[in-house]
Amino acid sequence: MLVRDYMTHDLVTVEPESRLSDALKTMRTHNIHRLPVIEDNLLIGIVSEKDLLYALPSADRPISWVEASAQAAALPVRQIMQQDLVTVGPDCPVELAAATMADHKIGALPVVSPPESRTLVGIITETDI
Repeated sequence: MLVRDYMTHDLVTVEPESRLSDALKTMRTHNIHRLPVIEDNLLIGIVSEKDLLYALPSADRPISWVEASAQAAALPVRQIMQQDLVTVGPDCPVELAAATMADHKIGALPVVSPPESRTLVGIITETDI
């Protein structure tokens, strides 16, 4: 069993200059928990719901929650996306992909082809497996 047999092919992505509020809206609209970040047709990062939560203001900051929330929502995805990505190729055994997710404590792997490139062809998640 290969990753290509289980991965999602029809991807929803975001650009690095997209606002965090738009990324969150896209996640909610499509009922997904992470978005690959694409620039010049190449994968440059990934942003997750958890990343968005960490970008929200904390209660100990001196500005108001409303002001801080507005500032955070206007930030570009580029400022909070994860850039140190673990990826797999479509011909990777699905068991190896599952083990990789477990080893790195992540819920999804971008699928790139060829494997040494950043050309995104899919994504495989814990749910897919």
